[in-house]
Amino acid sequence: MKRTNHLFQTVLFLTTMTIFNSCIYAGGIRPNLNYVTKTVRVGSFSAVSLRGNCDVIFTPSSDKQQLELYASDNVIDYLEVYVKGETLIVGVKKGVNILRRNKDKMELHVSAPMIGNASVTGSGTIRFTRDFALAGPLTFEVTGSGDIFTEAVTCKDFRLHVTGSGDITVKEAKCEELRLGVTGSGDITLSAIEANAVKAKVTGSGDIELAGNAAEAQYGVTGSGDINAKNLRVKAVMAEVSGSGDIDCYAVDHLTAHWSGSGDISYRGNPQITTSHKQRGLHKIGD
Repeated sequence: MKRTNHLFQTVLFLTTMTIFNSCIYAGGIRPNLNYVTKTVRVGSFSAVSLRGNCDVIFTPSSDKQQLELYASDNVIDYLEVYVKGETLIVGVKKGVNILRRNKDKMELHVSAPMIGNASVTGSGTIRFTRDFALAGPLTFEVTGSGDIFTEAVTCKDFRLHVTGSGDITVKEAKCEELRLGVTGSGDITLSAIEANAVKAKVTGSGDIELAGNAAEAQYGVTGSGDINAKNLRVKAVMAEVSGSGDIDCYAVDHLTAHWSGSGDISYRGNPQITTSHKQRGLHKIGD
């Protein structure tokens, strides 16, 4: 009889805990701010994909690879970090809702060789803490509400794409070819560019802001967002507007301008201008 009662109590306890945990997950878990650190060991990787609402603090380094989670002790075990293929996946375990506030820290600190691809599909942030150089191409992509921040970047080809509401911010970029695309409501900002060719296109409501120097540039706007490149000094510019957004540019030698929408093209410099339309919608910016 005692054995039967013990078995009944065990089953009741497990059932209660299952229901209790389900209630927690349904309403979400709020971090208790009792922070702990947890070492993570994974294989090598060449890309990072952030899929949750935690942050990745990435320090490019030639030293031994190190990964550490830093979060409240009641949520740290619900964060998952693993390598699939050559990509480091960072996120929250399936079925778990962590109610993170702005002050709550949920961070993966990474010290490793620089990667060639970083993507954000959640609401977290990837931040690169120091300057770095790559011999090959580099891609940043945001499809969620999170952000990517980095210091100075040197690489062969640099591609940045925003399809969500998050932003990409780069302090400095040196590359042969720079490609930028915004199809969402987020923004891309590059403060200091040195490039041979720049191609920027906005098809959403977000904006692209560029500054620096380039040999040639192609700008296109088909949405309601804008391209502000009046501080990107370019020898030859091709600009086309077919939406309601605007393009501001800086053309030194030549400007080819076309538009079929309600947006305008404004320019700095004294370039030779080629256009198939009357210059309605084409404006000179005072230097």
